[in-house]
Amino acid sequence: MYSELKKRNLAVTHVVRKLEVKKASSEIARKLAIKENDPVFYFCTCGYTNKDQKIEYSIATYRGDMNSFIIDLKR
Repeated sequence: MYSELKKRNLAVTHVVRKLEVKKASSEIARKLAIKENDPVFYFCTCGYTNKDQKIEYSIATYRGDMNSFIIDLKR
């Protein structure tokens, strides 16, 4: 996807990602094989072009008991 966007001069140049800890709904609990109301990590991500055009949007939910995340910030 990213190579195709780059070909069209729509490369993602920056991303905003929000992380929340939520309680699993019954549907999410079933899909993740956990109990309803167990904690889950909820990520909402928006990717933008160099002209600040939103070009990517995603939501991801991860089990709260089986994940680790590495955040590497550079300037």
